[in-house]
Amino acid sequence: MAHFAWRQGDGNRNKMPPIRVSAGKNYDTEYNADGTPVGSVSFQTASNGEVSQQAGGPLFALDGIIRVYVQHYLFIETDLRLREPGERKQLTAINEVAISQSDSNTTAAGLIVGETENNVTQQGPTELERTYSVEKFLRSFSFVQKRRMRSGEIHYLDHPLMGLIIQVRRVNS
Repeated sequence: MAHFAWRQGDGNRNKMPPIRVSAGKNYDTEYNADGTPVGSVSFQTASNGEVSQQAGGPLFALDGIIRVYVQHYLFIETDLRLREPGERKQLTAINEVAISQSDSNTTAAGLIVGETENNVTQQGPTELERTYSVEKFLRSFSFVQKRRMRSGEIHYLDHPLMGLIIQVRRVNS
């Protein structure tokens, strides 16, 4: 999806800035930041507990940060998000529906018997009918890893949906 290269100094974690990585399609015209389609109401909870409507911004298919630093050893930290459109079924209703008595396999043992005061009522068997709606949403998969590395070696960071190949080399200036 992307290929990057950059030069940076060697410093500890607090000194080295994270490198912003974004690639692929921008979904900001189709989806809100929480993955709901544009046009639907989208809210986010702030750190003080208040609820506010989310502001739009770029939503690239791959977005996040990579940080390479030295702290006695060479380290890489990744915090990436892979986004892809999808659909999900949402349960909207559950209804109890009577099963037709015309079925020749129905017997008295298949009937539900309920008792009230002084009389017995018999009801036919019932089943639950579920109604679903299908809605579009933007799925987000996180790729958060921290790895100790050696300079000059090629390292592969793995995730079920993506991978990252990285090589850190010393540059003589």
